[in-house]
Amino acid sequence: MDKDKIIKYYEAKLRHAKEVRQTYEHDWEDIMNHIAPDLKGYLITERKDKGERTDEYIYDNAPASYSQKCSAGMFASISSPSRPWLQRKMSNARINEIPGVRAWLDDVTKTDYAILHESNFYPRAHTMYLHLPNIGTAVMIIDKDYENIVHCTTLNVGEYWLDIDGKGIVDSLYREIEYTAAQLVELFGEDNLPGTITDSITEDDPVGNRSNTVVHVIAPDDMHIAPFKKPYVSLYYLRGKSDKQIIEIKGYNRKPFVSPRWYVNNNETYGKMCPGRNSLGNCKQLQSMMYDYMDAINKELNPATQGTADLSEVSTIPGDYNKINPTGPDATIKRLVEINPQLAVMWQAIQDKKQQISEDFYIDLFMSVSMREDKQMTAEEVRAISGERMMALGPALENMHDEFLNPATEILFDYGMEAGVYPDIRNYVSESDLQYLQGQNIKTDYISIMAQAQKIVDLGRIDQVIAYGEKLAGLDPTVMDKLDSDQVIDEVADMTGAPGSIIRSDEAVVQIRQNRAKQQQMQQAAEMAQTAANVGSAASKMPMDQDTALTRFLGVQ
Repeated sequence: MDKDKIIKYYEAKLRHAKEVRQTYEHDWEDIMNHIAPDLKGYLITERKDKGERTDEYIYDNAPASYSQKCSAGMFASISSPSRPWLQRKMSNARINEIPGVRAWLDDVTKTDYAILHESNFYPRAHTMYLHLPNIGTAVMIIDKDYENIVHCTTLNVGEYWLDIDGKGIVDSLYREIEYTAAQLVELFGEDNLPGTITDSITEDDPVGNRSNTVVHVIAPDDMHIAPFKKPYVSLYYLRGKSDKQIIEIKGYNRKPFVSPRWYVNNNETYGKMCPGRNSLGNCKQLQSMMYDYMDAINKELNPATQGTADLSEVSTIPGDYNKINPTGPDATIKRLVEINPQLAVMWQAIQDKKQQISEDFYIDLFMSVSMREDKQMTAEEVRAISGERMMALGPALENMHDEFLNPATEILFDYGMEAGVYPDIRNYVSESDLQYLQGQNIKTDYISIMAQAQKIVDLGRIDQVIAYGEKLAGLDPTVMDKLDSDQVIDEVADMTGAPGSIIRSDEAVVQIRQNRAKQQQMQQAAEMAQTAANVGSAASKMPMDQDTALTRFLGVQ
């Protein structure tokens, strides 16, 4: 392995990635200045890990508040830790009908939730949702953890560079990290580091405070250096002239990071058309309007004044007493300029601008119910309102599924299988079913609030068909024979994300109905036999010496 050739190759790739990102940085800084100032630490190098406030451009915090509400709304609506949002299923829908498979998938899903809650996935996911509405791009590295299965690291804005493949999919991640010598020894071990670094740690300087730049690359293994020929490589190397060295190489079966983007045009690397980018003009106008409004109030409450020379020592402190010469001309204090600001008009314009920014960040969508004046709504009305408004986020949600949740849950399943934490499917299905399952794939179905809102249209169509069928049944009852009620239950259960264990398979339903039919036949036969016995008993007690239909039939008379 030629380390110089490998480092040179990835240095060239990194230079290209830096050139691409540079075209986005000015807008990112503008967005963070006016909307999310606490995100810009890594974009401006000298502000890394600094505690001072950086909101010098902000006179009204409404944009920052709306940004945080949008992030919280997305977090709660897409991958909330407090309610189910994913469900494992087989790609082949027919296999999901096997009762044992359903039970196994339900237990796999429960294990997924346990892993997610025990790891740091949810806090790091929330940080991603802070980045996405503002910058349009977020990155999370998902690595193996021997205690919690997975460990997640959400990178700060400006901390990484991305590259895309020929299909426009992000496939490469680059970072430059500053470490002290002591940190390098802790992370990579002395044996993997050059002597120039390990020797810098002394009794007088146990930390080795000299900063060392380490480049971290996660990318497809174009150089064929990953152990066991795995398709993705994670590479750490030092780039200094005197200590250039590769210090760690690891391989992965799939890309160990996710990089969701709000929206991208063809062959673009970073996200665009996100709320922060779209609302930047409105947010700048709001800050300017608020500055002018407060300036007008200051001029109204504490105006510049004019008066005679005798009044040059006048105090404007409330409660102070000023002696004036009542005989002198103009012996009063007057405003220098009468500005008469239209404060009410200015304030209404500010409120209108805030409403525009609120809509830019979809606040009306995430608070569609609580913002309603009429709180007396039925469940159907709530469902309709939420479904209609959440359709506006449909494209962004699809990107969240494709670029965040799908790869993240696939990584989670891979790591869980390697750790052996999932239940053994052989304890759930028969040998014949087990053979049928060979080569079948597992997929993730999403049942979050927002995912269900996207499916609400189909549920409404089912309701319409059933309602129309009931209407026609008043004219022709046989029309309901056209409706497959079993399939309706299956479709509704799939849309609403109902647990698979509560839905019986078609075969089980057939068996139940056959047993019920047999029981009904047996009950009818018993009732007929009882009726016949009752008739015979009654007939035996009838007098035979009277002229009755029975005696005439029997020829007694």
